[in-house]
Amino acid sequence: MANLDNATPPEGGPPAQTPDGTTNPPTDPPPGAESPLFADPKMVESDTASSRQEETLWTGRPHWHSFAPSLLGWLAGSSALSILMIWAAGKFDDLSGAVAFWIAAVPILGSGLVVASRVVVGVYGRRFRLTTERLFIHRGLLSRTIDQSELIRVDDVRVSKTFVNRLFGLGTVEILSTDTSDKSLQVPGIKNPDEVAEAVRDSMRTLRKKKSVFVESL
Repeated sequence: MANLDNATPPEGGPPAQTPDGTTNPPTDPPPGAESPLFADPKMVESDTASSRQEETLWTGRPHWHSFAPSLLGWLAGSSALSILMIWAAGKFDDLSGAVAFWIAAVPILGSGLVVASRVVVGVYGRRFRLTTERLFIHRGLLSRTIDQSELIRVDDVRVSKTFVNRLFGLGTVEILSTDTSDKSLQVPGIKNPDEVAEAVRDSMRTLRKKKSVFVESL
């Protein structure tokens, strides 16, 4: 004979009765268990986001041509100082050629090292990666800092080009967003800045469209 004490009601039917005529209350789900119909929408959105494939659209770094004004300035200053020392060596008898050479060489070499260091740090100390959802900015040579900005928060994208940038086909992409920590991000001295800016706009529109469709489906 079946044990009526452990009888469970059929699905959709009335509660099972015990031998003494009482009814067993329905069994509650274990703590923490939730029906999919009443799941938290934020958790559903998080699971959906984690299952998406984030693709890399573009990677790059500042081009050394963007430092052309600094290089030209150093070259012009070095040339002017060299010409001045040559003139001074011929003008003053007490100033020998060797002394004039070192007077010119020390500041030229020192300033040259400063400009070269600035170019190296500016080019190799920053790297950018644009994906379908975020913009990553890697900073540093020995130590490394990575900043990221969500493209769905982008408000506007601007492209600026100096005269020197236009000569070399370079430009700076400025991204304005609602992010309180990074309201303005700059991607300076890169090639094809118009294409990069358009990729940011397209990704932003796509993400906002997906979000609006998700909200409407709730």
